[in-house]
Amino acid sequence: MTRLIAEAGNPNLHPGHLVDKLFSDENLLPLRRNRLGGNKIDKPLVHGKPLVRALDINGNVTMELQEDYTSESSFSNLQGEYIMAVKYRLSNIAESGKNADTKTHVKNFETLHAEIIRSFSHQGGDRNFQQAIFDATIRLFEVFAQQHSNLLGVLEGMFKVAAGEGTADSILMSAQFLHEAKAGRLTRESLSQYVNIPEEEFSQAHTTHEGSCIAQDTAKMIMSSAALAAMELNKTTDISDYISSEKPLFGDRKALTDRIKKRVLALRK
Repeated sequence: MTRLIAEAGNPNLHPGHLVDKLFSDENLLPLRRNRLGGNKIDKPLVHGKPLVRALDINGNVTMELQEDYTSESSFSNLQGEYIMAVKYRLSNIAESGKNADTKTHVKNFETLHAEIIRSFSHQGGDRNFQQAIFDATIRLFEVFAQQHSNLLGVLEGMFKVAAGEGTADSILMSAQFLHEAKAGRLTRESLSQYVNIPEEEFSQAHTTHEGSCIAQDTAKMIMSSAALAAMELNKTTDISDYISSEKPLFGDRKALTDRIKKRVLALRK
């Protein structure tokens, strides 16, 4: 798979209405599979590689050999390039507060970890770190939609397939980071132990290779920011003002996933 489309400022990015068509429900394989009652659109194998239904930007259908995967693919190569483009631009906003194409700072958003700190600090009364992560992450997606409206259809497609689960997992896994920092367990030296999640944990929850990767990449980005925020808040926060997040704030994992998806899919409105 080429990564040219993912490069910042690439003039080959197609207009938003064509991208929306490429990532419409009809053209997202997992959604089509579910509507047809499971694996009724199985892919033939050529030399052990899956041959999948592929689309160009105008919606023309071809059959494409997936050289990179031995399991069934959820996205065509072109869709995969646009997902890479979104990941790259989303991480730029999260980590530097910059638009990757214009190289300029976005308004009212410094970094994701700074936004988590801001959200936590502005909570009235007792404060909850899990709520702060949720609010800051939704704000990140809002800023992305403002800065890269032509790629909003890609973000929506990602969340319809797996990114919602990855985001929910990251919020649930990060809920105790402030307590961990207060106890001296979460430090710069131990950071990787908290955010480098084994791929098998995501592979068990997602049936395709890309579903697992999207969930893992999304979760790692958010968890890294949450860990940095927890370590900074540890220096200034009175733990007595903090509500323990051992009990799910938003219900179970599915309820939180549905809530996140609803917020992302409402960005266009």
